[in-house]
Amino acid sequence: MEIRVKKLFNGCVSIRDYKVNQALKNKEGINIKLDNEEMFIPYSQLLEGKKSNLAIRSRWGDNVYDLIDYKFIPNQGKLI
Repeated sequence: MEIRVKKLFNGCVSIRDYKVNQALKNKEGINIKLDNEEMFIPYSQLLEGKKSNLAIRSRWGDNVYDLIDYKFIPNQGKLI
């Protein structure tokens, strides 16, 4: 799964919990792209993110989600 992000917060990327749950269900990792840098989070490390416990309501409907933060460590496009 590939996710593009626009910014970092305190050196972390925030991924919506339903995207992480989808990757866990499909037993796949997440490739995160920020500008010209990218980072790969393997399936085995997806549960290591820090959940925000702050319910966010979507602008486009009644969906509610949490954010899960991961420290952004770019690896210049090489998947680890």
